[in-house]
Amino acid sequence: MGLALGTFRNRKPYAAADFPAPVSPVGAKTMLWDGEQTAAFLAGAPVPALPDSDDDEDLLERIEAAAVLGVAPDTWNHYKRDPRIARHLVSVKGVEHCPRRILRAFREARPGGGCAPARAAATWCPATSWMPGSVNCWRPIRR
Repeated sequence: MGLALGTFRNRKPYAAADFPAPVSPVGAKTMLWDGEQTAAFLAGAPVPALPDSDDDEDLLERIEAAAVLGVAPDTWNHYKRDPRIARHLVSVKGVEHCPRRILRAFREARPGGGCAPARAAATWCPATSWMPGSVNCWRPIRR
């Protein structure tokens, strides 16, 4: 845009009604805009539309990455340390991003979905049948 950071903050061109929407999700700490859209807007040219479909090479930031994996953003902070993800992280204007294809591959390979194994079957009998002096108490008998 050719503006000093202080001038950008004071003028707030992004607050104009017809300024392109940020590509950062709602709740992001740092707002990012598409370079082509911003350049077109500032040049007075028609603003190109963003692609409608999800591409495997899309770079997703923290909130979007967590949504793809179906976890909370705080959980993403732990997942991003996994070697299958960590080596693919890219910094864009100081914001960490991960390619969508890496997140999809990680999600498909992630263990889970099962449940803990059941305990061994037991039959129940009154404690008085095996422990003298026990009253109104049932104990499992493991086989």
